[in-house]
Amino acid sequence: MKVLLLGATGMVGQGVLRECLLADDVTEVVALGRTPTGQQHPKTTRVYEYAEADGDPYYPIPRAENAAIYKQYQELADLTPGVHFVGRLGTYKYYNMDQVVGQALATFSKIAGKPRSECVGA
Repeated sequence: MKVLLLGATGMVGQGVLRECLLADDVTEVVALGRTPTGQQHPKTTRVYEYAEADGDPYYPIPRAENAAIYKQYQELADLTPGVHFVGRLGTYKYYNMDQVVGQALATFSKIAGKPRSECVGA
C-alpha cells in the first residue's frame, strides 16, 4: 500500500507516519508537512509546504468554490481503489483533534477490515 500523508509534522500526523513506517504492508509514504519530519527511512519521500505572506494556507476556507474543488478530488478518489482522504487537509474541512483521530481510526478500521478496538495499540 502507498500512503500520501498530509500534515505529517502535526500532532496526529507524526504518529500516523510512525505507524506507516512500521507497517509491513505499507511500501511507500509521501509525507507532506510544514517542517522536516526528522524521519529517515527508505519508504519515505518528503515534501514541504512553505507559508506565504498572505493568508493561512493550512486550513480550508469553507466556500462553495472550495467545496466544488474538493468534490472533484473525491470523485476521482472514488474511482481509484485504495485512495482515502482523512483529516483537515485530506477532507478539506476543519476538525477538532478528537474528530481527526476518530476519523483516522474509523478509516483505518475499514481499510484493515478489523474492529476499531483492534486497531488501537496499547
